[in-house]
This record gives sequence, C-alpha cells and structure tokens, in this order.
Amino acid sequence: MADITFLLLTFVLMTTEIKSEKGLMVILPPSLMETEPIKINKRNLYTKQINSQNQYLIESARQSPLNGLKEDIKKFILNRGRDKNLSDNPIEAIVSLKTDQGTRY
Repeated sequence: MADITFLLLTFVLMTTEIKSEKGLMVILPPSLMETEPIKINKRNLYTKQINSQNQYLIESARQSPLNGLKEDIKKFILNRGRDKNLSDNPIEAIVSLKTDQGTRY
C-alpha cells in the first residue's frame, strides 16, 4: 500500500504543471520623486514625538503628562493668523506625530 501511495505521489508531482502567477495588473500613481517637495512653513507645523520610554516631546519641549494637549492642538489649528507663533489658518496647519518603534500603544 505504501508503494502505491509513493508511486501515485511521484506521478502527481512529475505531471503537475506549476503556473507562475504574474500578479494583478495595477496602474500605480506616478512617482513622488518627479514632483517638487511641498514647502511647509515651520509656523504651520505642530510636532509631537514619543520615544521608546513613552516620554513626550512636544514642540521641542519635554512634557510628561498629556493634559491639555487636545486644547493646544485646537488652539494651534484654529489660530487663523492671530498669534504669530501658531498656524496661519486651518488648511495649512499640520500636526505631526512621530513614534519610536518601542512605543506602547
């Protein structure tokens, strides 16, 4: 019985045709390298970084609790050019969040 199984398995392996799939035909967008990089005014960029020890660096200043962060971001985005240290308008405001690989969720 084992011999017959072995012969059948050998026959199937020898006669089976393995097709190599070509993949999906997908039209990709043009490369971003062809376009010029977008110029961002530093005034319109609000940065927040979290390292692997879960320490927060907000606008280049270390901050441990996140109390008031939501209000600070709202104030930054909805400034409309009133304060010279905050964004010009909500359309140009960018909030950047960068995390380290070891950051907890």
